[in-house]
Amino acid sequence: MQNSMLLLLLSVSLFILALGVLLLSMVGRTQERLRLQRRLDGRAAGEGEEERPDQWGAMLLRALVAMERGAPAALRDAEIGPLLIQCGWRGPVPSAIFFALRLAVPVLGALIVGTVLLGNGSGGSVALLGAFVAAALGYLLPKQVLRMRAKRRRRRIADEIPILLHLLRTLFEAGLSLEQALREAGQSNPRVLPLLSQELDVALRHIGAGVDPAEALDDMARPLEVSELSDLVKMLGQMYRQGGSIRQSLMDYTELLEDRRRTQLQERIGKLSAKMTIVMVLFMFPALLIFVAGPGVVGLFRAIAER
Repeated sequence: MQNSMLLLLLSVSLFILALGVLLLSMVGRTQERLRLQRRLDGRAAGEGEEERPDQWGAMLLRALVAMERGAPAALRDAEIGPLLIQCGWRGPVPSAIFFALRLAVPVLGALIVGTVLLGNGSGGSVALLGAFVAAALGYLLPKQVLRMRAKRRRRRIADEIPILLHLLRTLFEAGLSLEQALREAGQSNPRVLPLLSQELDVALRHIGAGVDPAEALDDMARPLEVSELSDLVKMLGQMYRQGGSIRQSLMDYTELLEDRRRTQLQERIGKLSAKMTIVMVLFMFPALLIFVAGPGVVGLFRAIAER
């Protein structure tokens, strides 16, 4: 069994080595393409010119992107893209880095756990089981962490929606158009709206590139999956297409959000009171019982002992 375990670790190590060789070959091909492009542009490097570290980093990132795009469909997860966007990470580079991380963490976890268990004198079956558990946890853990981060960021975006509503209502009353109001609310208030300013900047860049404002806002809000933001985007898109004043609609929606948040706070208070009841029963009630009934019980035992 020890020999089989060592063979398994050797095979995994060879697999990691093969991945490294593949990655280096991709880096080499990317470097050759960059050199050819520089020569075509008339900016060929000299004979003794060395590559800067930032160029090597860029080539490594391109290799990771190429590796992800060339990976089979079985290794891809359709939920990762929206989760990365909800975390504020857009583009192919974050997706490629997460893809490489999700492949590397299980392998490294299995190698570390298997080696530690074998070094402690555990049997081959125990080491194999530990390596399998570590690989499974290493494959599932990055996605769970990403999901938790996305959920927390969605909650923070929802908390910024009422501030954005008040800003938009003030800006519309001042006579600004939709694009001007969004630009003023997003780019001029990064401290007030730290997360929404990033999302609005994406939509404004698409609008500046010629995309319809309603479509740009919808493309920005759809992957975030924040219901408050989706409703606001639909309202703004309807105003942009059909025209008219949106002041009353924003006021009504602001009141609706405030009522909804008041209801959520009441629900949290109700749940908190129930949780506090459990805490009081588990911790405070025994102490109170000892304090109130303790002297009587001690006196009763003393009376029984004297008899």
